Amino acid sequence: EKNWSHILTALGWNMDMPLVIWLLCASAGIGIYLFVCYAVWTVGGWGYRFFQSFTYEEKLFFVVSLAGCLSLVCYFYARTDACWNTVDLVYQADPYFVYDHYYPVFSFGYDFDWDIGNGGIRHPLATVILFPIHIFVSFLSNLCFGITNIRPVLYAFAESVFMIMTAIMIKRIVGSQWIYGLFVFSFPFTFFTVFIEKYPISIFLVVLYVYTTIEEKGSAIQKYSLISSGGMMITTSVLGVLYGTETKLAGRIKEYASAVITFFLTLIGTGRIHYIMEFDRLIHQNSVMFYEGALDQDGFMEKFAGFTNLCASSFIPAAYEGTEVNFYWTHLNDKINYFGLFVLVIGLYACIKCRGEKKYYPFIAWFLFSIIQFVIVGFGTGFEPLFSLCHAWAIIPLFFLGISHLVRASAIRKVIFGSLSVIMFYYNYIHMQELLAYLTMKAPLL
Repeated sequence: EKNWSHILTALGWNMDMPLVIWLLCASAGIGIYLFVCYAVWTVGGWGYRFFQSFTYEEKLFFVVSLAGCLSLVCYFYARTDACWNTVDLVYQADPYFVYDHYYPVFSFGYDFDWDIGNGGIRHPLATVILFPIHIFVSFLSNLCFGITNIRPVLYAFAESVFMIMTAIMIKRIVGSQWIYGLFVFSFPFTFFTVFIEKYPISIFLVVLYVYTTIEEKGSAIQKYSLISSGGMMITTSVLGVLYGTETKLAGRIKEYASAVITFFLTLIGTGRIHYIMEFDRLIHQNSVMFYEGALDQDGFMEKFAGFTNLCASSFIPAAYEGTEVNFYWTHLNDKINYFGLFVLVIGLYACIKCRGEKKYYPFIAWFLFSIIQFVIVGFGTGFEPLFSLCHAWAIIPLFFLGISHLVRASAIRKVIFGSLSVIMFYYNYIHMQELLAYLTMKAPLL
C-alpha cells in the first residue's frame, strides 16, 4: 500500500478512499507473490546450478576463503563497532548508512531529499535488492539473540559470500587460478570484508551480468542481472551495450527497450516514481554532490594522479595515515602512484592484445569507461580508492592478461604472480593491523 500510495500521490490521486486502499493492497499482494515466485525461480535456480557446478578446487577455495573472511570479521568486530556504525571515519566509507538505512528499508519514504542522501539515482534499487538479505539476516540473528553484534557479523558474512562468488566467476572467465590469490589478497577484498558497504553486492551483480553475458547470453538471468546491477549502481548500466543476442539493429533495439522498460517498471512498482517525475532535479543534486566541484577545481594531473592511486589500490593500499579526524589517504591527487601507473599501462596493453576476444569485452569496456569517469569527467576526485572494488573486478584480470601476454615463459609468470600475491598479502596485513589499532582507539567496542 505504501509503494502504491507513492505512485498515486505523485499523480495527484486522493488516497483517503478506503476502497482504493484495499484494492491497492490486494493488487500489490498478488504482484508481490508473483514477483517473489519468479525471482526465487530465476535467481534461486541459477544460484543452485552455480553451486552444483563447483569443481573440487572451487569448493576448496570457497570454504577456505569464507573461513578466512569470517575470522577477520570476528577479530575486528570483537574490538570495534566502526565497521558498521560510523560515517566518513575511514576512507569516506558510510557503513552506518548501509547498515541502518539500506538493508532494513525496502522503500524510501516519499521524501526526495532523503532519497538523494541515501543514494538516489546512483543506487535506485539498492534497498529493494538488499532487503531480502536483511530478512534472512534478521531471521538468523533472532535465533542467535544471545550473541553480541550478530547482525553486523551476518551482514559481513553475506557480503563475503558474494565477493567470493565474484572471484570464482572471474576465474572461470579468465581460466586461471591465479585470479583467486590476486583477488582475495587485494586491498578492496580485505577492506570490504570487514566494512559493511553496498559495493560487494554491486560488484557481484555486475560480474554476474558479465558472466551470464559470456555463458548464458539471452537468458532471463542475464536480463535481470543487468537490471539489478544498474539498480545497485547506475553507472554499470553502460555495460548494457553488450546485452542481447540479435545481430540486426532493429532486433537489438527491441532487446534494449525491453530491459529499459522492465527497469523503469521496477522503479515505479517499488515506490520510486518520483525518480522519473523529478529526474532533472535528481540529476542536478547528484551532479553538484559528485563532479561539478571536481570539474571546476581539479585539473587533469590531479584527476590522473587519483586514477593511478585507484589502479594501485586494486591490489595494495594507497598511502594512508590516521589523524585526529579520520583514517585517510595521503597524496591522493598530488602525487602519481608509480605502481598504479604501471598497472594502468599493463591494463591498456591488455585491452589492445585482447581486443579480438569477445569474452574480455566487458573488462575492456569497464576499464576504458573508468578512465573516462575519473580522468576526463572527474567523478569522485579526492576519494577514488573508495571505489576500488567497483573497478578491481576489471583491472585485476586485465593486469593478469597483460602480464601473461608480455611474459611467455610459464615459470617466470608463476614467479611474478606468486611474488605479487605475497607482496599484496604483506601490505594488506600491515594496513589492516594499523587500521584496527586506529579503530580500537577512536571507536572501541563498549
